[in-house]
Amino acid sequence: MAARGRSGPGPAMRAARHLGCGPRPGDVVVGQRDPDRDPRRHRADPDGRVRDDGDPRALAPDAAHRAPPRRQDLADERRAARDADAEELRGATVGIVGYGRIGREISRLAEVFGMNVLGVSRSGRPPVDAEKFDTGRRSVAEDRAELFAMDRLDEVLRRSDFLVVVVPLTELTRGMIGAQQLDLLPPGAHVINIARGGIVDESALLERVRDGRIAGVALDVFDDEPLPPTSAWWSEPNALVTPHVAGLAPQYHAQTLDLVVENLTRLAENRPIVNEVDRAAGY
Repeated sequence: MAARGRSGPGPAMRAARHLGCGPRPGDVVVGQRDPDRDPRRHRADPDGRVRDDGDPRALAPDAAHRAPPRRQDLADERRAARDADAEELRGATVGIVGYGRIGREISRLAEVFGMNVLGVSRSGRPPVDAEKFDTGRRSVAEDRAELFAMDRLDEVLRRSDFLVVVVPLTELTRGMIGAQQLDLLPPGAHVINIARGGIVDESALLERVRDGRIAGVALDVFDDEPLPPTSAWWSEPNALVTPHVAGLAPQYHAQTLDLVVENLTRLAENRPIVNEVDRAAGY
């Protein structure tokens, strides 16, 4: 993702590379020209909005994951693998809330296992291939997922054996998966959250995992990060916990470099850059 802005007298910063998929609280983006504030000093507030920041370090994005390395002690696990419950993925339905580039790649992989895919986005329409720098392995035309707009989320939830949440945290998505939405999932559904803390109601989710309405969860993000040692999620047997690392992959930095080179080339040729921050949308 890239952001552009202009400064006052002297050399202007034309673009800054942000390594995440959307501004997070504390992250820095380059602002647009505004006579009442220095566009080089904009930082995201806890609510995700951009604010002024006089710290010169605001010139560089703070994209580091703040959660500590995962450490999970499995010494008490005595059950043999053959005793573990298993479910058939073929024929199951996965609902992907946030059907952008990441959501579409999850969809491609789910289809390999014979799963039915429901995708939820703001518009409910297929994206235009040329809109983004896409490192995925499938074109929009090859996508066979059934698409829905956000106002049809309840319909998707009722059909989802697996729910994957991968939307950015904005005013629109904050708290969008609460107790009411979780109760629409089929009994024994699974929830995977690789989006941002604040989107899924963690208390409501934990309650439903404990009483069996939700069979299991995989959580990469939380309201509080790093996840406190006292968190109930650490001892929940039906929860897989990771420290905000779902976006990392062996080729992540190589793909990021490809995008940087692409945008530098476009800037040199006075062409529009790709993956530019949409300030109105919040990501």
